[in-house]
Amino acid sequence: MTFPSQPARGPSAEESAWQGMTLEGSAFGQLRLDVLVAVRRGEAVYRGVSVDSGTPIEVRLALAEAGNKAFLARHADDARALAELAHTTPHLVQVVASGTAAGPSGKLTAFVATESLGGRTLRAQLDARAKGGASLAEALVIFGPVVTALGALHTRGLSHGAFSPASIVFAEISGRSVTKVVDVTLGASGGTEPEPRLEGAELFYAAPEHFKRSYGSTGPATDVFALALVLVEHLSGERALRSSDPTDLYLEVTNLQKRPTPKSRGVSVSDAVEAVFVRALAVDPKKRYDDVPK
Repeated sequence: MTFPSQPARGPSAEESAWQGMTLEGSAFGQLRLDVLVAVRRGEAVYRGVSVDSGTPIEVRLALAEAGNKAFLARHADDARALAELAHTTPHLVQVVASGTAAGPSGKLTAFVATESLGGRTLRAQLDARAKGGASLAEALVIFGPVVTALGALHTRGLSHGAFSPASIVFAEISGRSVTKVVDVTLGASGGTEPEPRLEGAELFYAAPEHFKRSYGSTGPATDVFALALVLVEHLSGERALRSSDPTDLYLEVTNLQKRPTPKSRGVSVSDAVEAVFVRALAVDPKKRYDDVPK
């Protein structure tokens, strides 16, 4: 586990070496990687451009799994499924291309290229908001598109796996404001370790199964847990999980007597609403909803 407030490290030689490279493909043409913008969960994220169209894109390279044939196959299947879903679900980030490329190390590396979104994340909005929470009515409007997007993933057997306020982008597309869910985990299913590798602030939205495999694999119920934590933060104006040390976070997230529900964080909600959160935030994934409540 990684300490949530761990300072950012500098890019590795391999991560830097991908900058300026062009990915070639008969199906998608050329994709140029211009600037390394983030490294998270074993992936390097680059801002780039589709050379043929000039369209700005974001490219995620799964560097930690380079050369892992089983992972490459799972990633390809998940990327294709996400692309199909995004074509019919406007609240999912659109996939431009996916595949594998040989990098500086010579190992085949899975990648997915998605539309580049401007806009602002929910994380940025929460950070800029004046002290205090929001109403349940407001939350239902804001999170409606998010529920639609996560539900679409779950219908295809996919899950986000690392959902947090940074996963929600309020973008301007063709003069319209559109809510998008981004950064869906690809290729994580079937591993032997808790997946995906949450880091830094992502741990504030981790479920028990992120910490210990004995709770089960990550899946739709993991997204339900994370969404509930984000909603509690939106309603209360403070993070649902209060700890900072990873060990303390694990103890907090698995405490059967004290759950991070709205009422426990000082939010006035009905008993019926509280009951929904109690189930969504159950320690045992099997006791949660198996899809986001509508």
